[in-house]
Amino acid sequence: MTVDIPEELFLKGHKIFLGKIKKETGKDFNDFEHNDYLLVHEIRFKQRAWSSARDELKLDKWQNWQKTPGKIINAVNTACNTKDARGLLYNKIPKARSARALDQPKTIEEKRGLEKQLFNLFFGDERSARPDDVGLRFNALVSYFTANKLKKDWRFFAFLLFLLDSNRYFPFLPTQFRKLLEFYHIDEKLKDKSWATYSILLALVDELKDKLANYGTLDAIAVQSYMWVISGEIVKKKLKPENVIVEKPKADFAKEVKKRNNGDSNKNVIGVRGEEFVIKEEEKKLREHGLEKLIEEMDYVASTGTETGYDIKSFDLDGMEIHIEVKTTENSKSDQDVFYLTKREREKAMEDDKNWHLYRVYEINNEKRIEDLGNIVVNSEKYDFEPYQYKITLKK
Repeated sequence: MTVDIPEELFLKGHKIFLGKIKKETGKDFNDFEHNDYLLVHEIRFKQRAWSSARDELKLDKWQNWQKTPGKIINAVNTACNTKDARGLLYNKIPKARSARALDQPKTIEEKRGLEKQLFNLFFGDERSARPDDVGLRFNALVSYFTANKLKKDWRFFAFLLFLLDSNRYFPFLPTQFRKLLEFYHIDEKLKDKSWATYSILLALVDELKDKLANYGTLDAIAVQSYMWVISGEIVKKKLKPENVIVEKPKADFAKEVKKRNNGDSNKNVIGVRGEEFVIKEEEKKLREHGLEKLIEEMDYVASTGTETGYDIKSFDLDGMEIHIEVKTTENSKSDQDVFYLTKREREKAMEDDKNWHLYRVYEINNEKRIEDLGNIVVNSEKYDFEPYQYKITLKK
Protein backbone atom coordinates (compact mmCIF):
# COMPACT_ATOMS: atom_id res chain seq x y z
CA MET A 1 0.00 0.00 0.00
CA THR A 2 1.40 3.38 -1.04
CA VAL A 3 -0.02 6.87 -1.30
CA ASP A 4 1.28 9.82 -3.24
CA ILE A 5 0.88 13.39 -2.04
CA PRO A 6 1.24 15.82 -4.96
CA GLU A 7 4.16 18.11 -4.23
CA GLU A 8 2.03 21.25 -4.54
CA LEU A 9 -0.44 19.96 -1.96
CA PHE A 10 2.32 18.84 0.37
CA LEU A 11 3.87 22.31 0.29
CA LYS A 12 0.49 23.89 1.01
CA GLY A 13 0.01 21.61 4.01
CA HIS A 14 3.56 22.29 5.12
CA LYS A 15 2.89 26.02 5.00
CA ILE A 16 -0.09 25.50 7.31
CA PHE A 17 2.14 23.60 9.73
CA LEU A 18 4.92 26.21 9.66
CA GLY A 19 2.39 29.01 10.16
CA LYS A 20 0.85 27.34 13.21
CA ILE A 21 4.25 26.73 14.81
CA LYS A 22 5.32 30.32 14.12
CA LYS A 23 2.09 31.63 15.65
CA GLU A 24 2.47 29.56 18.82
CA THR A 25 6.20 30.08 19.40
CA GLY A 26 7.09 33.26 17.56
CA LYS A 27 9.94 31.35 15.92
CA ASP A 28 10.55 29.58 12.64
CA PHE A 29 10.36 25.79 12.77
CA ASN A 30 13.75 24.10 12.38
CA ASP A 31 13.35 20.54 13.66
CA PHE A 32 11.12 18.20 15.64
CA GLU A 33 13.50 17.74 18.57
CA HIS A 34 13.82 21.32 19.78
CA ASN A 35 10.43 22.92 19.17
CA ASP A 36 8.81 23.55 22.55
CA TYR A 37 5.24 23.77 21.27
CA LEU A 38 5.40 20.53 19.31
CA LEU A 39 7.24 18.71 22.10
CA VAL A 40 5.00 19.82 24.97
CA HIS A 41 1.58 19.79 23.33
CA GLU A 42 2.02 16.88 20.94
CA ILE A 43 5.03 14.56 21.06
CA ARG A 44 5.73 14.31 24.80
CA PHE A 45 2.01 14.25 25.58
CA LYS A 46 1.59 11.18 23.37
CA GLN A 47 4.74 9.58 24.74
CA ARG A 48 3.34 9.99 28.26
CA ALA A 49 -0.01 8.59 27.18
CA TRP A 50 1.68 5.52 25.74
CA SER A 51 3.97 5.01 28.73
CA SER A 52 1.30 5.33 31.42
CA ALA A 53 -1.20 3.20 29.50
CA ARG A 54 1.38 0.48 28.81
CA ASP A 55 2.20 0.37 32.50
CA GLU A 56 -1.46 -0.13 33.34
CA LEU A 57 -1.86 -2.91 30.77
CA LYS A 58 0.59 -5.08 32.75
CA LEU A 59 1.20 -7.24 29.69
CA ASP A 60 3.66 -9.43 31.58
CA LYS A 61 0.73 -10.80 33.60
CA TRP A 62 -1.67 -11.53 30.75
CA GLN A 63 -0.56 -15.12 30.32
CA ASN A 64 -1.59 -15.96 33.89
CA TRP A 65 -4.66 -13.73 33.76
CA GLN A 66 -6.18 -15.89 31.05
CA LYS A 67 -7.10 -18.24 33.89
CA THR A 68 -9.15 -15.48 35.58
CA PRO A 69 -11.66 -14.00 33.10
CA GLY A 70 -12.15 -10.25 33.46
CA LYS A 71 -8.64 -9.21 34.50
CA ILE A 72 -7.38 -8.47 30.99
CA ILE A 73 -10.51 -6.42 30.27
CA ASN A 74 -9.99 -4.50 33.52
CA ALA A 75 -6.38 -3.78 32.56
CA VAL A 76 -7.42 -2.46 29.13
CA ASN A 77 -10.05 -0.27 30.79
CA THR A 78 -7.54 1.13 33.25
CA ALA A 79 -5.04 1.78 30.45
CA CYS A 80 -7.67 3.65 28.43
CA ASN A 81 -8.62 5.80 31.42
CA THR A 82 -5.26 7.23 32.38
CA LYS A 83 -5.31 11.02 32.21
CA ASP A 84 -3.34 11.37 28.97
CA ALA A 85 -5.04 8.38 27.34
CA ARG A 86 -8.42 10.02 27.92
CA GLY A 87 -7.12 13.08 26.11
CA LEU A 88 -6.23 10.99 23.09
CA LEU A 89 -9.37 8.86 23.10
CA TYR A 90 -12.01 11.42 23.93
CA ASN A 91 -10.45 14.60 22.59
CA LYS A 92 -13.33 17.10 22.68
CA ILE A 93 -16.04 14.44 22.67
CA PRO A 94 -15.95 13.06 26.24
CA LYS A 95 -19.44 11.55 26.03
CA ALA A 96 -18.69 9.50 22.91
CA ARG A 97 -19.25 6.06 24.40
CA SER A 98 -17.94 4.24 21.34
CA ALA A 99 -14.46 5.61 22.06
CA ARG A 100 -14.52 4.72 25.74
CA ALA A 101 -13.11 1.64 27.39
CA LEU A 102 -14.74 -1.78 27.38
CA ASP A 103 -17.91 -2.81 29.12
CA GLN A 104 -17.55 -6.03 31.09
CA PRO A 105 -19.35 -8.89 29.30
CA LYS A 106 -22.00 -10.55 31.41
CA THR A 107 -20.94 -14.18 31.15
CA ILE A 108 -17.64 -15.95 31.74
CA GLU A 109 -17.61 -17.26 28.19
CA GLU A 110 -18.16 -13.79 26.76
CA LYS A 111 -15.27 -12.48 28.86
CA ARG A 112 -13.02 -15.28 27.67
CA GLY A 113 -13.96 -14.67 24.04
CA LEU A 114 -13.17 -10.96 24.21
CA GLU A 115 -9.97 -11.46 26.17
CA LYS A 116 -8.78 -14.07 23.71
CA GLN A 117 -8.99 -11.51 20.91
CA LEU A 118 -7.20 -8.86 22.98
CA PHE A 119 -4.48 -11.35 23.91
CA ASN A 120 -4.04 -12.34 20.28
CA LEU A 121 -3.68 -8.72 19.19
CA PHE A 122 -0.81 -8.10 21.59
CA PHE A 123 0.88 -11.49 21.49
CA GLY A 124 -0.26 -13.21 18.32
CA ASP A 125 -2.20 -16.42 17.81
CA GLU A 126 0.23 -19.34 18.02
CA ARG A 127 -2.11 -21.43 15.84
CA SER A 128 -2.03 -18.91 13.01
CA ALA A 129 0.10 -19.61 9.97
CA ARG A 130 1.28 -16.03 10.21
CA PRO A 131 1.48 -15.19 13.92
CA ASP A 132 3.40 -11.98 13.27
CA ASP A 133 0.75 -10.52 10.97
CA VAL A 134 -0.72 -7.64 12.92
CA GLY A 135 -3.25 -6.99 10.19
CA LEU A 136 -4.87 -10.41 10.57
CA ARG A 137 -5.03 -10.06 14.34
CA PHE A 138 -6.47 -6.56 14.06
CA ASN A 139 -9.16 -7.66 11.63
CA ALA A 140 -10.02 -10.60 13.88
CA LEU A 141 -10.51 -8.24 16.82
CA VAL A 142 -12.70 -5.85 14.83
CA SER A 143 -14.74 -8.76 13.46
CA TYR A 144 -15.31 -10.07 16.98
CA PHE A 145 -16.63 -6.68 18.10
CA THR A 146 -18.91 -6.51 15.07
CA ALA A 147 -20.24 -10.05 15.47
CA ASN A 148 -20.97 -9.49 19.17
CA LYS A 149 -22.45 -6.02 18.65
CA LEU A 150 -19.79 -4.31 20.74
CA LYS A 151 -19.73 -0.73 19.47
CA LYS A 152 -16.31 0.87 19.37
CA ASP A 153 -15.06 3.49 16.93
CA TRP A 154 -11.72 4.04 15.24
CA ARG A 155 -10.21 5.94 18.18
CA PHE A 156 -10.37 2.88 20.43
CA PHE A 157 -8.93 0.43 17.90
CA ALA A 158 -6.19 2.84 16.80
CA PHE A 159 -5.26 3.41 20.44
CA LEU A 160 -4.80 -0.34 20.95
CA LEU A 161 -2.46 -0.45 17.95
CA PHE A 162 -0.60 2.53 19.38
CA LEU A 163 -0.14 0.65 22.65
CA LEU A 164 1.07 -2.37 20.71
CA ASP A 165 3.91 -0.46 19.00
CA SER A 166 4.24 3.32 19.27
CA ASN A 167 7.16 3.37 16.84
CA ARG A 168 4.91 2.20 14.03
CA TYR A 169 1.28 2.86 15.00
CA PHE A 170 -0.53 5.95 16.23
CA PRO A 171 -3.90 7.18 17.49
CA PHE A 172 -6.09 9.38 15.35
CA LEU A 173 -9.38 11.24 15.29
CA PRO A 174 -11.28 10.09 12.16
CA THR A 175 -13.17 13.32 11.49
CA GLN A 176 -9.95 15.35 11.55
CA PHE A 177 -7.79 12.97 9.53
CA ARG A 178 -10.51 12.60 6.90
CA LYS A 179 -10.13 16.31 6.26
CA LEU A 180 -6.38 15.90 5.91
CA LEU A 181 -6.78 13.11 3.35
CA GLU A 182 -9.30 15.26 1.50
CA PHE A 183 -6.83 18.17 1.52
CA TYR A 184 -4.16 15.92 0.00
CA HIS A 185 -6.70 14.66 -2.58
CA ILE A 186 -6.54 11.10 -1.22
CA ASP A 187 -9.93 9.50 -1.76
CA GLU A 188 -10.54 7.62 1.50
CA LYS A 189 -13.24 8.27 4.11
CA LEU A 190 -11.86 6.02 6.91
CA LYS A 191 -15.30 4.60 7.59
CA ASP A 192 -14.48 0.92 7.23
CA LYS A 193 -12.75 -0.30 10.40
CA SER A 194 -10.23 -2.68 8.85
CA TRP A 195 -6.51 -3.16 8.46
CA ALA A 196 -6.78 -2.14 4.80
CA THR A 197 -8.16 1.25 5.85
CA TYR A 198 -5.57 1.75 8.60
CA SER A 199 -2.85 0.82 6.11
CA ILE A 200 -3.75 3.92 4.11
CA LEU A 201 -2.77 6.05 7.10
CA LEU A 202 0.42 4.00 7.56
CA ALA A 203 1.27 4.66 3.93
CA LEU A 204 0.52 8.36 4.43
CA VAL A 205 2.95 8.44 7.36
CA ASP A 206 5.63 6.72 5.26
CA GLU A 207 5.10 9.25 2.46
CA LEU A 208 5.41 12.16 4.90
CA LYS A 209 8.54 10.64 6.47
CA ASP A 210 10.15 10.73 3.03
CA LYS A 211 9.06 14.28 2.34
CA LEU A 212 10.24 15.45 5.78
CA ALA A 213 13.53 13.55 5.64
CA ASN A 214 15.58 16.76 5.82
CA TYR A 215 14.31 17.19 9.37
CA GLY A 216 15.86 13.87 10.42
CA THR A 217 14.58 10.37 11.07
CA LEU A 218 11.03 10.65 12.39
CA ASP A 219 8.95 8.09 14.27
CA ALA A 220 5.21 7.59 14.03
CA ILE A 221 4.47 9.94 16.95
CA ALA A 222 6.38 12.82 15.35
CA VAL A 223 4.67 12.39 11.98
CA GLN A 224 1.25 11.92 13.60
CA SER A 225 1.84 15.17 15.50
CA TYR A 226 2.71 16.90 12.23
CA MET A 227 -0.51 15.55 10.68
CA TRP A 228 -2.51 16.55 13.75
CA VAL A 229 -1.32 20.17 13.63
CA ILE A 230 -2.16 20.51 9.94
CA SER A 231 -5.52 18.74 10.14
CA GLY A 232 -6.49 20.77 13.21
CA GLU A 233 -5.91 24.01 11.30
CA ILE A 234 -7.77 22.66 8.25
CA VAL A 235 -10.82 21.83 10.38
CA LYS A 236 -10.70 24.98 12.51
CA LYS A 237 -10.26 27.40 9.60
CA LYS A 238 -12.13 25.31 7.00
CA LEU A 239 -9.09 25.45 4.75
CA LYS A 240 -8.96 24.07 1.24
CA PRO A 241 -5.88 23.83 -0.99
CA GLU A 242 -7.04 26.70 -3.19
CA ASN A 243 -7.13 28.96 -0.09
CA VAL A 244 -3.44 28.36 0.71
CA ILE A 245 -0.94 30.31 -1.38
CA VAL A 246 2.65 29.12 -1.29
CA GLU A 247 4.93 31.98 -2.24
CA LYS A 248 8.24 31.24 -3.85
CA PRO A 249 10.89 31.68 -1.13
CA LYS A 250 13.89 33.85 -1.85
CA ALA A 251 17.06 31.82 -1.85
CA ASP A 252 19.07 32.55 1.31
CA PHE A 253 22.22 30.51 0.87
CA ALA A 254 23.88 31.65 4.09
CA LYS A 255 20.80 30.56 6.05
CA GLU A 256 20.73 27.27 4.17
CA VAL A 257 24.35 26.54 5.14
CA LYS A 258 23.56 27.29 8.79
CA LYS A 259 20.46 25.08 8.72
CA ARG A 260 22.36 22.12 7.32
CA ASN A 261 25.39 22.39 9.61
CA ASN A 262 24.46 19.52 11.92
CA GLY A 263 26.94 17.09 10.40
CA ASP A 264 29.93 17.57 8.13
CA SER A 265 29.96 21.38 7.98
CA ASN A 266 32.46 21.60 5.11
CA LYS A 267 30.44 19.12 3.06
CA ASN A 268 27.27 21.15 3.68
CA VAL A 269 28.96 24.42 2.65
CA ILE A 270 30.21 22.82 -0.57
CA GLY A 271 26.75 21.42 -1.31
CA VAL A 272 24.96 24.75 -0.86
CA ARG A 273 27.58 26.62 -2.88
CA GLY A 274 27.11 24.14 -5.69
CA GLU A 275 23.35 24.65 -5.63
CA GLU A 276 23.82 28.44 -5.62
CA PHE A 277 26.12 28.19 -8.64
CA VAL A 278 23.66 26.00 -10.57
CA ILE A 279 20.77 28.40 -9.86
CA LYS A 280 22.77 31.35 -11.20
CA GLU A 281 23.79 29.38 -14.29
CA GLU A 282 20.22 28.25 -14.94
CA GLU A 283 18.97 31.82 -14.64
CA LYS A 284 21.71 32.93 -17.04
CA LYS A 285 20.75 30.18 -19.52
CA LEU A 286 17.08 31.16 -19.51
CA ARG A 287 17.87 34.85 -19.78
CA GLU A 288 20.21 34.36 -22.75
CA HIS A 289 17.55 32.41 -24.64
CA GLY A 290 14.71 34.88 -24.07
CA LEU A 291 13.00 32.84 -21.36
CA GLU A 292 13.23 35.42 -18.56
CA LYS A 293 9.62 34.84 -17.49
CA LEU A 294 10.47 31.29 -16.49
CA ILE A 295 13.07 32.52 -14.01
CA GLU A 296 10.21 33.57 -11.71
CA GLU A 297 8.93 29.99 -11.77
CA MET A 298 12.27 28.45 -10.82
CA ASP A 299 12.34 27.07 -7.28
CA TYR A 300 15.11 26.26 -4.83
CA VAL A 301 13.22 23.31 -3.37
CA ALA A 302 16.19 22.06 -1.33
CA SER A 303 15.66 25.01 1.01
CA THR A 304 12.13 23.93 1.97
CA GLY A 305 13.38 21.24 4.37
CA THR A 306 11.53 18.52 2.48
CA GLU A 307 12.87 15.45 0.72
CA THR A 308 11.62 15.98 -2.83
CA GLY A 309 14.30 13.95 -4.57
CA TYR A 310 15.87 16.95 -6.28
CA ASP A 311 17.29 20.38 -5.35
CA ILE A 312 16.15 22.85 -8.01
CA LYS A 313 13.15 23.23 -10.29
CA SER A 314 14.19 24.84 -13.57
CA PHE A 315 13.32 24.67 -17.28
CA ASP A 316 14.97 23.48 -20.46
CA LEU A 317 15.22 25.59 -23.61
CA ASP A 318 11.85 24.27 -24.80
CA GLY A 319 10.21 25.63 -21.65
CA MET A 320 9.71 22.15 -20.17
CA GLU A 321 10.07 21.80 -16.40
CA ILE A 322 13.15 19.90 -15.24
CA HIS A 323 14.19 18.72 -11.78
CA ILE A 324 17.87 19.11 -10.97
CA GLU A 325 19.73 17.15 -8.31
CA VAL A 326 23.10 18.82 -7.63
CA LYS A 327 26.19 16.91 -6.56
CA THR A 328 29.18 19.13 -5.86
CA THR A 329 32.88 18.40 -5.36
CA GLU A 330 36.10 20.36 -4.89
CA ASN A 331 37.84 17.96 -7.26
CA SER A 332 38.18 17.98 -11.02
CA LYS A 333 36.49 15.39 -13.18
CA SER A 334 38.13 11.97 -13.24
CA ASP A 335 37.36 8.34 -13.92
CA GLN A 336 37.38 7.77 -10.15
CA ASP A 337 34.52 10.20 -9.52
CA VAL A 338 32.24 8.98 -6.71
CA PHE A 339 29.02 10.52 -5.39
CA TYR A 340 25.91 9.35 -3.54
CA LEU A 341 22.16 9.32 -4.09
CA THR A 342 19.55 9.03 -1.36
CA LYS A 343 16.70 6.54 -1.62
CA ARG A 344 14.27 9.36 -2.35
CA GLU A 345 16.52 10.87 -5.05
CA ARG A 346 16.71 7.51 -6.82
CA GLU A 347 12.94 7.03 -6.56
CA LYS A 348 12.32 10.51 -7.99
CA ALA A 349 14.68 9.81 -10.88
CA MET A 350 12.70 6.66 -11.68
CA GLU A 351 9.40 8.58 -11.49
CA ASP A 352 10.48 11.61 -13.54
CA ASP A 353 12.43 9.76 -16.23
CA LYS A 354 13.40 12.47 -18.73
CA ASN A 355 12.61 15.41 -16.42
CA TRP A 356 15.14 14.47 -13.73
CA HIS A 357 18.75 15.58 -14.25
CA LEU A 358 21.86 15.14 -12.17
CA TYR A 359 24.18 18.14 -12.41
CA ARG A 360 27.73 17.39 -11.31
CA VAL A 361 29.58 20.53 -10.20
CA TYR A 362 33.38 20.19 -10.31
CA GLU A 363 36.09 22.39 -8.76
CA ILE A 364 33.69 24.49 -6.71
CA ASN A 365 36.62 26.46 -5.22
CA ASN A 366 38.20 27.25 -8.59
CA GLU A 367 36.84 27.17 -12.13
CA LYS A 368 33.37 25.86 -11.21
CA ARG A 369 32.26 23.63 -14.04
CA ILE A 370 28.85 21.98 -14.48
CA GLU A 371 28.17 18.77 -16.35
CA ASP A 372 24.59 17.66 -16.96
CA LEU A 373 24.73 13.87 -16.58
CA GLY A 374 21.02 13.54 -17.37
CA ASN A 375 19.01 10.83 -15.64
CA ILE A 376 21.79 8.46 -14.64
CA VAL A 377 19.32 6.20 -12.82
CA VAL A 378 17.22 5.41 -15.88
CA ASN A 379 20.21 5.55 -18.24
CA SER A 380 22.72 3.79 -16.02
CA GLU A 381 24.88 1.99 -18.57
CA LYS A 382 27.97 4.08 -17.72
CA TYR A 383 27.60 3.85 -13.93
CA ASP A 384 27.89 1.26 -11.19
CA PHE A 385 25.33 1.49 -8.36
CA GLU A 386 26.38 0.03 -5.04
CA PRO A 387 24.15 -0.15 -1.90
CA TYR A 388 25.86 2.06 0.66
CA GLN A 389 23.70 2.02 3.78
CA TYR A 390 21.15 -0.35 5.30
CA LYS A 391 18.44 0.41 7.83
CA ILE A 392 18.48 -2.23 10.59
CA THR A 393 15.49 -2.94 12.84
CA LEU A 394 14.60 -5.75 15.21
CA LYS A 395 12.29 -8.38 13.81
CA LYS A 396 8.81 -8.40 15.29
